[in-house]
Amino acid sequence: MADKPLFSIVVPAYNAEKTIGTCLDALLRLGGDDYEVVVVNDGSRDCTADIIRNRINDDARVRFVSQDNAGVYRARRAGCAEARGEYCLFVDADDKVEPELLAALRPVLAPWPDMVVFNAFVGGGLLCDGTWLESLDLVAARREAVAGHLMNPIWNKCIRRELINLSRAEEDAAERLVYGEDAIQVASVLDLCDSVVGLNVALYRYETNAGSVTSTIDPLLRFKQGIRKQEILSVYMDKWGFRSTERGGFNANCLIYCADYCKALAERGDYRAMGELANRPFFTDAIGYYDKRLLTRNQKMLVTVLRAKSLIAARLLYLLAAFRRKVR
Repeated sequence: MADKPLFSIVVPAYNAEKTIGTCLDALLRLGGDDYEVVVVNDGSRDCTADIIRNRINDDARVRFVSQDNAGVYRARRAGCAEARGEYCLFVDADDKVEPELLAALRPVLAPWPDMVVFNAFVGGGLLCDGTWLESLDLVAARREAVAGHLMNPIWNKCIRRELINLSRAEEDAAERLVYGEDAIQVASVLDLCDSVVGLNVALYRYETNAGSVTSTIDPLLRFKQGIRKQEILSVYMDKWGFRSTERGGFNANCLIYCADYCKALAERGDYRAMGELANRPFFTDAIGYYDKRLLTRNQKMLVTVLRAKSLIAARLLYLLAAFRRKVR
């Protein structure tokens, strides 16, 4: 392996004993001698660390970092601090990469862009529309980061390492985020970028994990951190001059958090809290103008209930949620 590899693949791992071995095997089968793998054991309480040690078996391409549990964002930062590559890629321990990952990226890096965004397999389909990726530039990437969702993940990005280390996502977040940290980190890097290109090739496989932090997070914490994420992105929206043109998509994202929280409250029977949610500035500011195309039918129904600010409507929603639980 070269003293300064082209790629550093950072893998944060927390209690990943069921998947980390398969993940590392796939990464070590990637062709070429211009990459390294930096594995960060984020205070796992299972056998994750032992499996990592057994898998790497003194492989010079692999660097092993261990830290007290600090969350996936800080695990990635620790990996980047140890990395030596020109570019960083991020792979979650329960996901997979395609065998041609690095081979497909090498030609795209010839002009030395700051960030490459590639496609990914998600839930049986593709994350990004190919046409959108083929025309991607810095302005489009920033616009999508604040008003859409395609730029949110960090695992389908190849990013110049020095920009990650210079980014201020940690200061932006201020607290330990367990939801929305990817979007904040991507936005903080985009703020430093001069060039972004898209690659319409699916090189990553995102695996849905029912036991992941994102899947099991308490609805109230998810809502609070969703608000915090939107507040941070709003600052970037102002900085990049997107306030007026992107308000519809930004507001729709805000309302999606409200709708998800409303659903959780309905399932708990807490319809009074739903009435309080309807009067919160986060909801009332977003309801003024939003892109209805970005909401599902159920989310639109929930937003309509909140907008009505009616306890009767809230009770009906609660009864509907109770009926659905019963028929399951």
